[in-house]
Amino acid sequence: MVRSERRAFVNPSVGSGIRNYLRDNPLAAALMFGINLLAAFYLPWYIGLVVSCCNILIFQNSIYAMLIFFSLFEIKFYGYFSIYNLISVFYIVVFLIKLILGQKRIILCNDIYLYFVLIGIYLFGLFNFLYFFPYPIELFENILNGILNLIKVIIGFVLFLDLASATSEQLKAIFKVMLYCFGFGILALFIYFLTSATTFSIYSRYTIMGVNNNDFAGRLAVIAPVIMIALSLKEYRFRTKLLLLASLGLALYMILLTGSRTGLVCISLGLLLALCYSSLSLKQKFIAITSSAVLLYLALGYWGQDLMQRTLDSSSLSELSTGRLDIWIALLRSIANERIFFGYGVGRDTIKIISGIYGSYSAYDHNIFLAALISFGVVGLGIYAGFVTKPIWFMMRKRFLDQTYLIPFLMGFAAVISGMFLCWIFEETLLYSVSIALATANVLSRHQYTYQRGDCNQFGM
Repeated sequence: MVRSERRAFVNPSVGSGIRNYLRDNPLAAALMFGINLLAAFYLPWYIGLVVSCCNILIFQNSIYAMLIFFSLFEIKFYGYFSIYNLISVFYIVVFLIKLILGQKRIILCNDIYLYFVLIGIYLFGLFNFLYFFPYPIELFENILNGILNLIKVIIGFVLFLDLASATSEQLKAIFKVMLYCFGFGILALFIYFLTSATTFSIYSRYTIMGVNNNDFAGRLAVIAPVIMIALSLKEYRFRTKLLLLASLGLALYMILLTGSRTGLVCISLGLLLALCYSSLSLKQKFIAITSSAVLLYLALGYWGQDLMQRTLDSSSLSELSTGRLDIWIALLRSIANERIFFGYGVGRDTIKIISGIYGSYSAYDHNIFLAALISFGVVGLGIYAGFVTKPIWFMMRKRFLDQTYLIPFLMGFAAVISGMFLCWIFEETLLYSVSIALATANVLSRHQYTYQRGDCNQFGM
């Protein structure tokens, strides 16, 4: 990238010298990102929090990578007060201050209404839950969890407003920083793996900091396809691509360590889509897809029977380590018989209570669309499905003049695929990835950086 393009996102009012250089240098931002992660892992929580806030203030573009990447793990010092939650609140405060000082502006674009409708059905679902289950299991924890989920939606809304007001060049600078941060972040994460695990073996179900191994693998599967696009872009140097390729390999290895079939399927689909959309030649795509298919076949040969059993085994709903299809059928029968239009409401114990009718209090939905149906009914399901799939629909209908802008759409696609097998209806990774993609779609439409898919004859998805 030429120097004039590289400096496109620098705010001239912020001063000059080393601070401007650092803010404008993705490599410096990525190095700080890796140091930030290691500080959060190994040092006391308050030092990790201070380092994170300094990182946001100095490298303002790195906050978007932090909101996606830091959801990989739970760095807690007391209950819900994690470093991740605190920097999310800090991000909102900084955004509001900039808005008040006139350094930010809000552009009224078409997709703003989606957030108002989503917040509206969420509030309705929360009151609906309290009405039908006034004394559910752990009432206070359900209410607190509901409020936190609502805050996540609001943060996603702020993220959308923030990025929708950017220019196409500003977005490109943000996504470049995001790529570098993801690469260095995976390296830092792997260092923590090496120093915290007692043994390493494939399918060990290993994860970190109490995060569910399937959730951890699913979040990694959201990040990995993004790196694949960068490997085909000519503007990135060989050493940069080498770093990103190494981080992609480490991400795949960590997913294998979790033993998550969900993570394996999601990353395979995400990488396949990234390959199809990449700027590689037809021959290169054929070789890459064929090699990936062989690797996937070998992996499924090792896990295939277990994967099918986990999804399709219909022996008993109480055997919840297997039989997701059982869970889906049982919950669909429940909602069809009783609350098809408005659902049972939003609550952490909703699925537990409903599944209790069918003999178990430990069932979970493992599907964002089924969770939306249970929580909001068919009306809310339509709204929620429209929200999470709109960026994917935009990506499928358009071709991009610069493939850097594919990054948020690939994250959104991978997050939705992961959410179809995980309890992710209000997961940060899903909400924030979709919000970034929606904002990017509005900016690209405004600056005409895409054109209709039928207007060209190039090979690609």
